[in-house]
Amino acid sequence: MGSPGRIERDNWVSQARFLHQAQLCEAQQVVAAEAAKKQAAAAEAGKAQATGVETAKKQASASDVVTSQPAAVVAAGAAAAAAGAMSPPAAGDVNAAHPGQRPASIAQARYGKPDDLKKISGIGPQNEQKLNGLGIYHFDQIARWSAPEAQWIGSFMAFPGRIEREDWVGQAKLLVSGQETDFSRRIAAEQASEASAADAPSAPGGTMSGGIVPAASAVATVTAAVFSAEELSALDGKFAGKRPVGLAAPRGGEPDDLLKIRGVGKANLQQLHALGIFHFDQITKWSKEELRWVGSYMAFPGRLEKEDWIGQAKHYAQRRAIELANRAASGKKS
Repeated sequence: MGSPGRIERDNWVSQARFLHQAQLCEAQQVVAAEAAKKQAAAAEAGKAQATGVETAKKQASASDVVTSQPAAVVAAGAAAAAAGAMSPPAAGDVNAAHPGQRPASIAQARYGKPDDLKKISGIGPQNEQKLNGLGIYHFDQIARWSAPEAQWIGSFMAFPGRIEREDWVGQAKLLVSGQETDFSRRIAAEQASEASAADAPSAPGGTMSGGIVPAASAVATVTAAVFSAEELSALDGKFAGKRPVGLAAPRGGEPDDLLKIRGVGKANLQQLHALGIFHFDQITKWSKEELRWVGSYMAFPGRLEKEDWIGQAKHYAQRRAIELANRAASGKKS
């Protein structure tokens, strides 16, 4: 080859041996892989054969039972089985797949008293019952629905697009803020007319007609309205800002009258209590991020800042402190 000694220097023999061994190893790996595939295929075939035999036995047994029945019964059973196999999931089946995102729910209505969701145009008694079954009891829950959540509810109720067309979310926001819609005013007028026609008066000192608990008992039942740890956890990350830390119950069993804050109505009060916010001094300690979160949670972002809830709360907290101090002093004197 015109290069004596080069083969020894480049060690051609050792290189050839190494490459030969590598080829052998690769070939062995290919053979082993093919064998493994064949073994797995054989196992699957054996399992399928065993399943087929078992199925054939069951069918034969079922055939023996069926043939002993009248032909009409057999035909009816076959038709029912076929109908069951062909029919889609029933409308409203919560386990069926629906487009969008299922909204967050609560275990029970706050204070044990759900809002009258029928005040929203498009929600009748049947739809209200379906929503309650999903853990939707209050206007503020609907007011916070995102577009995917409204889409999910529409599909669940078997009328996709209707919630958006009837603007359930917009109606709920108005009702949460204490305003009325034309539809809700008409419903209220009808209810008032029915109430005036009723001849059963309210029981004195007890529960009023319609199961509404008098305001005097609100303090006793207020702790039942507080969200559970799981429900609070579900709210985290859903709204902009940071959720403020609440209390499990009002201090001394007596919440402050947060309705004194301009902008806090009865619906807002329930929302605050559900978060464990019962006292003016709790609101005075809110940070900007916490104030922002509560505004988003109540479905009117920016309103709390404009109405200066923190400033109002500081004013009433000071008055509350003076009131408690005077009460304590009066008790000592007596």
